[in-house]
Amino acid sequence: MDSREIGEKIRLERKDKKMTLQDIAENTGLARSTIQRYERGLIRSIKLPIIEAIARSISVNPSWLLGNSEQKEVFENTEAVLFQHGKFIAYDDLPEEAQKEIEHHVQYIRYKYLGKE
Repeated sequence: MDSREIGEKIRLERKDKKMTLQDIAENTGLARSTIQRYERGLIRSIKLPIIEAIARSISVNPSWLLGNSEQKEVFENTEAVLFQHGKFIAYDDLPEEAQKEIEHHVQYIRYKYLGKE
């Protein structure tokens, strides 16, 4: 997906939510002109942290904005979502064996870095 298509998605979502460029600028801490350049597809080197900030502001999945996911909505329960290879994956969609493996990894990381189980 090229920068023009990404920008069009941003613009349509912003308008659909009745937000102004200034609203997004204030929500993200970015300049209004930066948001406008993204919407117009004028920024060729798209930066993921900026896309994530814009996506949060307009309440959409950043992977959807980038064309890497068909999941437009943002999951409310972030504990039930994984991020892999630029795409969001619902934890509940994974096989039980994979869920157990994730739980073991989380326990290991908690113990290693926090000293807690």
